[in-house]
Amino acid sequence: MRPKIGIVGLPNVGKSTFLNLMTEKNIAQTAPWPFTTIDPNRGISFYDKDIFYEVAKKFNSKRIIFAEFEFIDVAGLIKDSWQGKGLGNQFLSHLKEADILVEIVRTFTGNVPHVDETIDPLRDHQIIEKELKMSDLKICQNNKKKEKTLEIIEKKINLNEKLDQKELEIAKKYGLFTCKEKLILANGDEKVDFADICFSFKDNFTKKIKIEILEKILEKLNLTYFVTANENETRINLIRKNANFSEAAEIVHSDFPKNLIKVQVHPLDDLNKKLIVGKNDKIIPESLYYFILK
Repeated sequence: MRPKIGIVGLPNVGKSTFLNLMTEKNIAQTAPWPFTTIDPNRGISFYDKDIFYEVAKKFNSKRIIFAEFEFIDVAGLIKDSWQGKGLGNQFLSHLKEADILVEIVRTFTGNVPHVDETIDPLRDHQIIEKELKMSDLKICQNNKKKEKTLEIIEKKINLNEKLDQKELEIAKKYGLFTCKEKLILANGDEKVDFADICFSFKDNFTKKIKIEILEKILEKLNLTYFVTANENETRINLIRKNANFSEAAEIVHSDFPKNLIKVQVHPLDDLNKKLIVGKNDKIIPESLYYFILK
């Protein structure tokens, strides 16, 4: 499982810088003018918590296979992008595949120009919210004759009402942003009430912040992780919360569930502690598993 994360924000807020930081590579060009990014940039961020290295060391694993997060950086969003202004149509089409959006708002000042000339993170956030909403409404308008549920979804979007499970499935089918979770980052030293995390991309990015961002994404996508390890490899696996051990076993190998008897679990914060659980029990997050087969 590799979550896809779309990076969204106005031009010159730090989207490409954020991609480069999360992937630890210079994938995206950065420059102090709008629309530096034309074609989407993609990069992989590895979920490399320090505890995983400790597990690998304990088992003398030859390699570590980290869980991967795919980030997609696209052209900056501006007012009326949903109508095609700027690079809006390209922007919107590339983000439809994302499982979650990371919205970046700018609080830093300096010589980098802002498309609206002044720094106002709340205004920028409201522009982004409106553009995503208008894009969804346009898709509903264009497709509701062949998909009747979109008419209901359109009304609920206008009223800011939550979609039920069936409606969410249809919304996902059409790539509507309404059904996507969102993580909001403020880039700069100023604290922003509506942001999940505030820090200066230029001055304060650390591995700790990287892991915090990835774990916030896991939380919003209702995912967690478990670890398997032996002398060959230590592997970090992503799985939905409240899954059972049969589902976890299938991630490791497709044949495991039918032969699974029980599971030996070691919490990562105490690898000397051992628990034995049944295959239909709910998984225990942040643990090391041994699958005991017939």
